[in-house]
Amino acid sequence: MVGRVTRHPLLPDLQRSRAVLVGCDDGVPRQHGGPEKLATELAEALTLPTTTAAFDAAHTQVVRSPRDPSELLGAVSAAADTATDTLLFYFAARTSPYQPVPGEARPGPNRAEDVVGSLGEVARMIGGAQAVRSVVVLDGVGPRLFQEHAPGAFVLGGSSFGPPDGDQLCPFTPTLVSGLVHGVREGPELLDLLTLRNAVEAHIDEARYYVEADWVGGPADLTVRHPLRFRMVALGANPVFGQAGRRRGGGLLRDKDAVTEEYDW
Repeated sequence: MVGRVTRHPLLPDLQRSRAVLVGCDDGVPRQHGGPEKLATELAEALTLPTTTAAFDAAHTQVVRSPRDPSELLGAVSAAADTATDTLLFYFAARTSPYQPVPGEARPGPNRAEDVVGSLGEVARMIGGAQAVRSVVVLDGVGPRLFQEHAPGAFVLGGSSFGPPDGDQLCPFTPTLVSGLVHGVREGPELLDLLTLRNAVEAHIDEARYYVEADWVGGPADLTVRHPLRFRMVALGANPVFGQAGRRRGGGLLRDKDAVTEEYDW
């Protein structure tokens, strides 16, 4: 008789965990695609068809550019009411620098500002949820409301800075997706939030080194409070764990020090 495979406790319990990912586009074309695309790609990375996927696709919802705050709040409320192990909330938004003339139609299908105002209520729902662990991942939005109303949540990401023309997205979410899918070189067996945070920072440093330009964007508030507690939850297995000696490709660099090692020839 084949024994039952025990799931690592750092990974969310597939049946008792929920994830809600929200992308609010403003209709402006961007280098990495809009927030809707980012939310979809991260959802796919979190629900890869492997035994170490962080979340079950059946319990993962992507909300694309909600036109009414009730759509966002309803999704979060349902997840918060049913998640007893891990609750993940992802929110990506960009606002366009374009200012329409009075009476002129907006440039996109909706504006991120229309739903950002509901994030305070989202934070309160997460703060009051029964889940043992709550994870908040933000791309383009500051963490203040979650600090105030969900003090026990793990927060990764935050408001971004980048080129002043605003037509590019910072590489935070694409890098996070790359780490989940391709792994972190010389990283641990599981991709806990601290490992992912360090790898994202290293990737941004590597990009700046490679292109020799200080304008490469990045999240301004990459982590919030108690970074060592980020070891308490993982978002997947490390595909390159144990594969030593691979300098190029095969995953992100593990941290900022590894960037120096990589290029200190």
